[in-house]
Amino acid sequence: MPQVSGKLQDDYRHLSFSAWSLNSVYSIIVIIAALYLSLKTFAEAWYATDGDFNLARQFAFNFVSTSYLICYYRLAGRWKNIMKIWSGFDQKMAHFYRVEFTKRVALFTAVYSLTSITWATYLQKPHQIINIFLTVSWNFTDVFISSISIALSSKFEQFNLELAHSSKNKGHSVAYWKLMRETYNQLALFTKFLDKNLSMFVILSFFNNLFFVCFQLLNTLGTCSVCLCAASIYENSKKPIKMLFMVPSETYNVEVHRLLLQVLLDRQTLSGFNFFYITKGLLLTVAGTILTYEIFLVQLDNLKEDGPEDNYIEGC
Repeated sequence: MPQVSGKLQDDYRHLSFSAWSLNSVYSIIVIIAALYLSLKTFAEAWYATDGDFNLARQFAFNFVSTSYLICYYRLAGRWKNIMKIWSGFDQKMAHFYRVEFTKRVALFTAVYSLTSITWATYLQKPHQIINIFLTVSWNFTDVFISSISIALSSKFEQFNLELAHSSKNKGHSVAYWKLMRETYNQLALFTKFLDKNLSMFVILSFFNNLFFVCFQLLNTLGTCSVCLCAASIYENSKKPIKMLFMVPSETYNVEVHRLLLQVLLDRQTLSGFNFFYITKGLLLTVAGTILTYEIFLVQLDNLKEDGPEDNYIEGC
């Protein structure tokens, strides 16, 4: 998000966003140009008479990438608040067992970026400078969602490590368990807050990957990576259940019971505007959707090859 300044500083208080900054004005110009390009491609695809899939593919790419640019601009204004809450978690959980996630994010980013080069080059048209911005947003979003998911999942891992140690200790008071419950509750609220801000990214990412997966294997990697990274939030949020059941009777109290109920009944994961929730089971649903779509495209392509004269049925 180029609209946010101070990103390289350690303190979130250095972050700032201004709608009238040079980067913000430049972003608005790029978005307007991208909207024009998307509408132009849509008109070409709409009035095409030969059913050219390339035009439909180009429109999908332009539409999704332009939507990403708009989403990043909207998110830029909220980024400081998100980082403020995140910084609060870092301070509150400073005494918890540390979980390293930066190496996982760096490795995932490197692998995904390398596999994206060929596909990005294929889509880009050199005479359209705006496609540079579209390609960057198109490639970066899966990495962005996955990186946020890995980082948030690590917070639940950190909580689970502390809970695993605490569940075996009989000396903790009600106040300690109240602190643990409040920490988990704040993680749950922050997950919902992130989901509210990232839902548009998620639903666009799934639409994009499901559409393009039928044309190139790369986007299968994109779909699976987003699913698995985001699903790890859900998986780690449910791990406390087993440890809470192991709490000794001597220390089991109302705070432990309330925490157990929240872990059991609440769903902590990212979603696409609550139309779907990202869990491992979603991969099977996505696979079924891809298979159905592939069959549809094969049948449509066969009809196109046969020609209208072969599909014409004379009346009796």
